[in-house]
Amino acid sequence: MTTTSSDGPSSGAVISLALVILGGLAIIVVLAGQLRGDGGGPLEALELTVELETVVDGLDAPVLLAGDGSGGRYVVEQDGRILLLAADGTTASEPFLDIRDRVLHQHERGLLGLAFHPDYEADGRIFVTYSRSPDGATVISEFGRPEDEGQREDTERPLLTIPQPYKTHKGGMLAFDRDGMLLASLGDGGHMD
Repeated sequence: MTTTSSDGPSSGAVISLALVILGGLAIIVVLAGQLRGDGGGPLEALELTVELETVVDGLDAPVLLAGDGSGGRYVVEQDGRILLLAADGTTASEPFLDIRDRVLHQHERGLLGLAFHPDYEADGRIFVTYSRSPDGATVISEFGRPEDEGQREDTERPLLTIPQPYKTHKGGMLAFDRDGMLLASLGDGGHMD
C-alpha cells in the first residue's frame, strides 16, 4: 500500500507498507519512506515510529484478514476455516465457515482467498478459493446464508474448477472491482515436482 499527499506523489510523503505474517503473527513493515518537495529533492529525514500489536493469537496458518464492509473482520486459515474476529481479539466459538473436509492443505495449497459480495449485508454471499481434496484442483465457490437451521457449508455452489497438477505456486486472492466483477489470482501453475 502506498500513501501520498493530496498534492500528488511529487510534493508529499511516500510511504510503502507491507503486511507480513510470521507464525500466525501479522506485522506491518515499513519498506521505504521518502519526502520530496516541489523541486523533487529530499526535504528532511523521515521519522517513523512502528509499534507492533498482537491482534489475535492461537491461529493455525492464517493467510488472510478480510472485512465484510460493515465492520466485521474474518481470519482465513489455510486448513479450511474462516473465523469471525471479535473486537477484543478473540474468535467466535464456532467457525464462520468450516470446509476442512473439502480442502487439501499441503505445501502452498489450502483455503487461500475470501471476498464478500459488494452488498454483503443484504445479499449474504461470500466467495472463496481453495485447493480441492484429494486432487488439488483450484475451486472458486460461492456460499450463501444458511436457511433456517442449516449450515453455511451446505450452501456451496462451485463457480469454477481448474485442474492443478503441481503443489506449488498457488494464488488465491479474490476481490471485487468497482464494476462488481469478481477477480481471482490463480498463480502460475507450479513446476515439476
